[in-house]
Amino acid sequence: MRRKIALFSGIYPPATGGPAKFAETFYGYCQENSIEITVYAYSALQEDRHVDSKVKLIPLSLPVPIRYLLMVSYILREAFKGSALLANGCFWEFSIAAFIWRFKYIAKIPGDIVWERAKNKGLTSDSIEVFQGQKINWRFSVLRKMFSYSLKKAECVIAPSDHLKGLAVNWGVASDKIRIVSNSISLTQFCPAPLKDKSYDFVTVSRLVPWKGIDKVIETSALLNQSLLIVGDGPDRERLERLSRQVGATTTFVGDIAQVNLPKLLVRASAFVLNSSFEATSYALLEAMACGLLVIANEKTGSEEILVHMKNGLLCGDKSGFLLIDAMKFCMRESQLTDAIRVHARETVAMNFNLILNYQTIGNLCLAI
Repeated sequence: MRRKIALFSGIYPPATGGPAKFAETFYGYCQENSIEITVYAYSALQEDRHVDSKVKLIPLSLPVPIRYLLMVSYILREAFKGSALLANGCFWEFSIAAFIWRFKYIAKIPGDIVWERAKNKGLTSDSIEVFQGQKINWRFSVLRKMFSYSLKKAECVIAPSDHLKGLAVNWGVASDKIRIVSNSISLTQFCPAPLKDKSYDFVTVSRLVPWKGIDKVIETSALLNQSLLIVGDGPDRERLERLSRQVGATTTFVGDIAQVNLPKLLVRASAFVLNSSFEATSYALLEAMACGLLVIANEKTGSEEILVHMKNGLLCGDKSGFLLIDAMKFCMRESQLTDAIRVHARETVAMNFNLILNYQTIGNLCLAI
């Protein structure tokens, strides 16, 4: 009899972000392929379970110690039952559970969650690479040790990019137990639309936090007199809306959008901008490429493992010699070259970021331990 998979995630829709997106889509994949799965996640919803009884949500309104203890108890219960455990977040909880009892599990890392927390709290302005070598206060030092401990105790660690694999090795994870499995999307859900139907010049989709570089996108779109659609929400929204008014940008903020409605918004734009200083493998970038948009991202991030400059997208940085304004100006042209880039972008996603193939790999890894 095939084992059940128990997926543990720090967030789940309606929350947005890569871990939430993976948790929902991997759950859907398992359901469609008759793989028994239960998802445990935290949620802002004031209830302990999703509409589906196989998705159990722990309300964030509970005191931190109580919700952590609940999650640890769920981890230990599923481990005792012999389920195949997949940590898509909840790393500190796994470190506690693994200290209490020895069991096998797979860990899927979305990024450096310690750096992200420090950034969100305004405690560092360093890039993710510089942050690795910096002294951090004792609280973040404890979080780092617990995060690293949870990864080192895993049987296998899944990283979506070589860049993130390198960071994991720096945290003490053995290189030979890290598997690269790219983030993936559905090509049937994200499809191109005719260019004549465009309502916006540019679109960006992300959580509104400082390292996403959206302020620069707003300022550049204002300089070029181009319209910008911003999809997503976060602590920087009020500041970004104020900046947009100050520079006279034609910017539309729509907040968080349900995944099912996202393709309809993406295809209303001509080009997509991802100006973040760190990405592993951006779901939003892949979704825009699948929709046939011209895409812009930065070198020295996981995006450089997806894009070949002037082949399937545009990269900004020292190698390409492109600044953000250069890339956005290029996207304003329509030519055989821009048409070819759009086509190659979708082909790249179809070839390397196929949801069915990559989720099959992850499922097999889970069930093999």
